[in-house]
Amino acid sequence: MKKVLAVLGIGLTGFLGVGASAVSADYPPAAPQVTASSSVVASKGPVTYTASGFCAGTTVTFKISPNGFVLGTVVADAGGKASLTVNAPVNKGTYTVTATAASPCVASASTTITVRTLPATGSDVASLGVQGGVFAVIAGGVLVGLAALRRRRPALA
Repeated sequence: MKKVLAVLGIGLTGFLGVGASAVSADYPPAAPQVTASSSVVASKGPVTYTASGFCAGTTVTFKISPNGFVLGTVVADAGGKASLTVNAPVNKGTYTVTATAASPCVASASTTITVRTLPATGSDVASLGVQGGVFAVIAGGVLVGLAALRRRRPALA
């Protein structure tokens, strides 16, 4: 009788889900992907790349194409995510950023960004100097003219 109760207890435990949380991983695992904080960024502006779907603890390498320059490497956290913040390229254009991981879990994903130059805003510092110089010359000319007029007036007796 004791054996039957023990088997029923184990069976009920499995049926009710008690202790079954150890097998909660998603299958199949999510496909790796990379996202950028913005798909259009300013030249030399900050951009954050986030890779997800990688194995925890693997080293994720971020590269930018067309030249294959390595932006940096980050170790994926327990959730399989790795983030890297860098400055965008100087030259405008479309670039592909690829995140790859080697053994034990080989994975790769990519995204594209567009780099643009910002329009000129505000005043140019050099033009402020020119404007100030022109104003000083005009103001000086007015003062010299006023002084000349004052000298030409005859004194009143």
